[in-house]
Amino acid sequence: MRRTTLLAFTMGVFIGRSTAQVESMVWAVPISGPDYALMWQAPDTASTVVAELTSDDLLMVQETSHVWSSVKDLSGRTGFMLRAGLQELADTTTEPTEQWVDSCFKHHQVLAEGYSNGWNTPDGNAFGVALNDHEDEYLAALRLFARYFCASGRTRLLEQLILTMWADRGSASESPSYQLSLCFRCHPEVVRDVIARFDEEVGDAAIGAIAFGLANQLDERDPIQKAELDRLMFLLER
Repeated sequence: MRRTTLLAFTMGVFIGRSTAQVESMVWAVPISGPDYALMWQAPDTASTVVAELTSDDLLMVQETSHVWSSVKDLSGRTGFMLRAGLQELADTTTEPTEQWVDSCFKHHQVLAEGYSNGWNTPDGNAFGVALNDHEDEYLAALRLFARYFCASGRTRLLEQLILTMWADRGSASESPSYQLSLCFRCHPEVVRDVIARFDEEVGDAAIGAIAFGLANQLDERDPIQKAELDRLMFLLER
C-alpha cells in the first residue's frame, strides 16, 4: 500500500547540508475542508481545476499571498491552492522523531537479519513472527522518514534505511521502495551521494528500489510525468 502524505515545501538555503546541496522545506498537509485538495489554473475558484490532489502528492510552494499559494508538484504540474489548506508539519525534523525512526529502522534490521540467518529453523521462525509483528511500526517510521528527509536533507537515517532494506530484501512490501524513491525525488544528488558510500551490491539494490518506486509514482503516458521520470532516471543511473 502506498502510504505517503501530501507535502509542501519552499525553496531556501539549508545550513549544515551534505555534500550535495539541499533545499529547506516547509511541510504541509491539506486541512479538512471544501476545495482544499484542488489545484486551480489561476488563483480563482472559478478557474479550471488542474488536478485533484491526494495524500500521495508532493508540492513545492513557489509563491504565497494572503489567500493563495502558487504550487508545483514533482510531476511538473503547476497551479494554485488555497493557502489555508496547507498546514505546516514542523515536527518532522525534531530530535525525538529522528531517534524514534532510527530505533525503529535498526530494530527492523536486526529482526530481518535474524530471520534470514536462521531460515527454516525455530530461531529463524521466531524472528519471522517478530518481523511480521513489527511491520506496522516499520511502515509508520518509513512514512515519517520521508517527511523528515525531504524537510531536512539529513543523511544519517537514510544510510540506516538502506541497510535495513538490504537486510529485509526478501520482503514483498513495496513501501520501502516507494518511500526511498520519494526521498530521491526531493534530493536526488544527496541520495546518490549516500548510495555511493555502500559497496556495489547494496548500492545497486538501492538504485533498483528507487527505479521501481519511480515507475510506480510517475505515469509514462502523461508527457509531463514522462519527462520528469526520464530526468530522474538519468540522475539515478549516471
